[in-house]
Parts: sequence; structure tokens; C-alpha cells
Amino acid sequence: MGGRIRATLFMMLVLAAALFLPHSGHASGWVTTILSVDTATAVYGGTVSVRATLTDADTGAGIPGKLISFLVNGQFRQAVTNAAGVAEIGNLALGRVAAGAHPGTLLARFDGVYGATVYEASSGAGDLQVAKRPLRVIPEAVSRQYGDENPAALPYRLENFASGDDERVLAARPSCTTTATRVSSVGAYPITCDGLAADNYEGDYSAPGVLTVTPAPMTIRPHDQVKPLGQTAGPLTATYIGTWKLGEGPWALSGTLKCGSAGASRWAGAGAYLITCTGQSSTNYALKYAEGTLQVVPTAAPGLLLR
Repeated sequence: MGGRIRATLFMMLVLAAALFLPHSGHASGWVTTILSVDTATAVYGGTVSVRATLTDADTGAGIPGKLISFLVNGQFRQAVTNAAGVAEIGNLALGRVAAGAHPGTLLARFDGVYGATVYEASSGAGDLQVAKRPLRVIPEAVSRQYGDENPAALPYRLENFASGDDERVLAARPSCTTTATRVSSVGAYPITCDGLAADNYEGDYSAPGVLTVTPAPMTIRPHDQVKPLGQTAGPLTATYIGTWKLGEGPWALSGTLKCGSAGASRWAGAGAYLITCTGQSSTNYALKYAEGTLQVVPTAAPGLLLR
């Protein structure tokens, strides 16, 4: 409301100057002036620069050294014309002037000069074009294990709101998707976002996002065994400790599992020997090899149960 009142007063001053000044032809030192205001462009919530040119109506030449008054969005500023007759002001805050076309809202006036040469007062109005403000939609980095579902909603954050605005000004919030599916192998997959809608904002989706599929943990642990002294150990086997994904099993691993122990030989003396396994690998499972124990015991040991 205050801006409208100031604009009205501004135009009244211009009209009053035009009514009470003598008109061209009354003196040989009379210059009829034309004040034109350029169309200006800006971004919602930003600032704008406004330029006006004061010229001699008869010659078209710019008139330097004259004070020009501007009224833009309720803000009053003044600037002096340069050698080309141009006066310019910058960094005028637009506040919440909506995105779109605003014809005739950039007001400027020249109050005239009275002396040996009279410069007639003049005024002008220019158009303002406000573009939507780019709102950066930045996907958050996400990770999950192989074989799990993607998060129900991929998270993101929004940056570059104008002062005083937040998500409440959005008509529609963006959503993000990824090319990864539940069966996707371990790796990095892009996240893209879309769908933001607002009167004064447009979505900027240039920021990259990544969903990382990580290997599922799996431990291979040999079965502990006991064998009598002087005998060869039976087959050394192992168990898989972890959660198989997507209905998979040991067959999903590459290679052949081999377990061995220095105590497996019939010549091994009594005592405890490590059992270790190797031979398998996987992209989608993070394999960890644990150790087992092979106990070689004297055959005469009383009460000993062989397993």
C-alpha cells in the first residue's frame, strides 16, 4: 500500500511540473526533453537495475549532468545522467514482486532546470519482467545393501529460497527416483528429481545424486572337527553365516570353496590346528573367512567322544 501511495505522489509531482512550466517556443534557450526508461529483467526475490535516458526532443542527443529521480517498488533513488544522457541505479530489492510481466512499473522523472537555458520537465515508465527463481533440488546420497528395497522416498533438500520463503510456497513438491532396483548388483546408480511446481520458482535439477548398493555381509566359517591321532581327517566343510538375498545360496558365489588344515594329515601330532577356507569370491556379498579348529587327540584318551 505504501508503495502505491509513493508512486501516486511521484506522478502528481510530474504532472504538476508539466502544468506550471512554460512550454517550448517561449524562449530561445528552451529544450524539450524526453525521458525514456529501459525494460528491465530480474529474478524473483532478487534485485534489479534500472536505466533511464534523457534526450533533447529536437536533436535526439543525450543530455548530461541532470538529476533523474526513480521510484521502483516503493524505493526512491536518484542518479545523474552521464555524457550520453543515461542515469542508472542498481541493486534495488524486488522483495516479493511476483514472477511475470509488470508493465509501466519502473518510474522515472526529470524535474527540469530553469536558467539561461530551460530544460523542460519530463517523465517516463518502463516495464519490469521478473523471471521465476531457480530452486535447487539436491538429492541426498543414499546407500542400501544388495537385495534390499530402495527407500520408499528418496530424500532431497531445497536451496535458494528467497528471503522469507520456504516449502509452503510450493504448489507441488519434487520427487526423486533411481535406476537401481532390488536386483541391481553392487555399484553406484544415479538419482534424478522432477515435479517441483510453484508460482515464483522453477526446479533446478542439475545437482547429481547417487544411490550406492553395498555388498551384503557373509561369513564363511569351517566346522570344528576332532580326529584321532594317526588317522586322516574327514572332509573339511564350512557353513555360511549371513542372509542370502533374493533367494540365493552358495551357488551365487564364484569359485570353489576349499578348506584345509595342517592337522588333517594322519601324521599330525596331537593338538589343536586351525582350519581355514578360501577359493570363493563375490561382487554382491562381502565375504569374510573365519577360522575353525581341528583337534587331534590320542586314541587312548579315556572318555573321549569322536565327532
